[in-house]
Amino acid sequence: MMFEVKHHGAVDGVTGSCHELVVDAGNSVLVDIGLFQGAEVSGSGAGAAQLAVEFDIATVRALVITHVHIDHVGRLPYLLAAGFAGPIICSVPSARLLPLVIEDALKVGVTRNQGIIDACLARLAEQLVPVEYYEWVEVGLVESPYRLQVRLSPAGHILGSAYVTCRVRRDLSPKGLGLSPKGLGSYDVGGHSMADGSIAQGIELVRGHSMADGSIAQRIELVRGHSMADGSIAQGIELVRGHSMADGLGESPKGLGSYNDVADGLGESPKGLGSYNDVADGLGESPKGLGSYNDVADGLRESPKRWDVVFSGDLGAPYAPLLSAPRSPYRADQLVLESTYGDKNHEDRRSRRKRLQGCMERALADGGVVLVPAFSIGRTQELLYEIEAIIHANAEKDISHTAYGRAVNWSELDIIIDSPLASEFTEVYRELKPYWDKEAKRRVEGGRHPLSFEQLTTIDSHELHLQTVAYLAKQKRPAIVIAASGMCAGGRMVNYLKALLGDARNDVVFVGYQAQGTPGRDILKYHDRPGGYVMLDGEKYTINAKVWQMGGYSAHAGQKDLVNFVKRIRYKPVQVKLVHGDGEAKRALQGVLQRELPGTEVVV
Repeated sequence: MMFEVKHHGAVDGVTGSCHELVVDAGNSVLVDIGLFQGAEVSGSGAGAAQLAVEFDIATVRALVITHVHIDHVGRLPYLLAAGFAGPIICSVPSARLLPLVIEDALKVGVTRNQGIIDACLARLAEQLVPVEYYEWVEVGLVESPYRLQVRLSPAGHILGSAYVTCRVRRDLSPKGLGLSPKGLGSYDVGGHSMADGSIAQGIELVRGHSMADGSIAQRIELVRGHSMADGSIAQGIELVRGHSMADGLGESPKGLGSYNDVADGLGESPKGLGSYNDVADGLGESPKGLGSYNDVADGLRESPKRWDVVFSGDLGAPYAPLLSAPRSPYRADQLVLESTYGDKNHEDRRSRRKRLQGCMERALADGGVVLVPAFSIGRTQELLYEIEAIIHANAEKDISHTAYGRAVNWSELDIIIDSPLASEFTEVYRELKPYWDKEAKRRVEGGRHPLSFEQLTTIDSHELHLQTVAYLAKQKRPAIVIAASGMCAGGRMVNYLKALLGDARNDVVFVGYQAQGTPGRDILKYHDRPGGYVMLDGEKYTINAKVWQMGGYSAHAGQKDLVNFVKRIRYKPVQVKLVHGDGEAKRALQGVLQRELPGTEVVV
């Protein structure tokens, strides 16, 4: 059993991520709907200048968001405009961050009309389905012999990032779930009527929430605080502690609690059977006496009952600030794997803070300004976390001087975040401390504020932004400026580059990937050539500033990390499809995976 996956982006490059899992002729699910950047385009012509959704969405029952970077969600407004009315599934942190990203994307690339923006955000809120990690969500299919469940697992890329497991299995229940679960009698469940004529029949009512009676987008259900577009094309998503109550499971096994089905990995493990990861989908050994995982969870691979298609999204690397490293799934029958750094490994990430400090101190020695292009979400917060640690350990160390020769130490250095969006993201990051890793939580418990420290200044208004650019151009005192975009393809960083690139006292420090066709890539490529320049908004700017590229700060897994992610899958994929990488990176990773996993087909 192999399922078709259509790739609508991030095939020949690293932006525009959009992949469609085809369950059958009438049903599919999208994973991400990203914006193209630079020169990258889709196979059917969509690109940075052509953003409309160019593929048929008639069969798409749900959209799953791996994380909220613009190259994974930027075309979401265009998907909604094309008529998509199904659920938008993402992690709880991503659900907090996604509206901020979409609002900014609309303002920058579509319209400043607040009425249009508010209407789009209201539509998004209606369709958004926040899901906790490891919970299974049932996606309603239309007249299909299959059932589809989706689960998110931490990817360690940015806060809220996830890789996605799409579990397809034969629907063994009576056609359309026409028969009620054993012991529950008729379609009345606890006095609640059911919509037996809806598109996705057999949706059960939960805790007194009424349901849509066959109409489209008629009602929004709130189940445990999750907004659910229950009358949409993809009806029938239930969020009851991750359990599907509409699949004929009936009463729970004696002693296992309500609707906790060990064989499906639904819910938390029964007392005495170990942690959730021991039972819920085989992330560990099976309960004692129950045989192997495959005996418990729906049979051997050869069984046609289940097939797991895993989409990696963007995987993080070990030792990332605030985030735990991703853990491989227990099983993946098909794997769609990113390959951004498929041809290289990162520098030692454990020593990167020391290297960042050394780079910054060299850059600041001549009293200039250090520009750090960084995406508003993820990279900015990581840098703040690292800079706070450097200041904490080296507060009185002199590292620079003002235009008048006065020494400046780390505790006196201005750290400027010039991005309203980054400021909002950072505030949400602070509110989502339960999702931080253990080290970050220890810092907070020790009275430190890793994302909000004394030396930090945030610039909100456009007027203040222009004043800051003009002030720094006069070279009165050193500073570190962090601003978007990370690839210098837009945002406030462009104004800083225009004003400061021509002065040799200034520095540009890149800490992330620079895609082909972006100004960031050109600055890296041409800065050390005689007369090197970059085009910004159609004008030529000479590069006299020093340019640095810091290794170890990528939010993406390196080649070794990607290979380990696949090797640590207990039941290996039949096929690995490489996406989200340049041709050279994909071919290099393909070669390594083929050597390490001779029984797996690796497709570029």
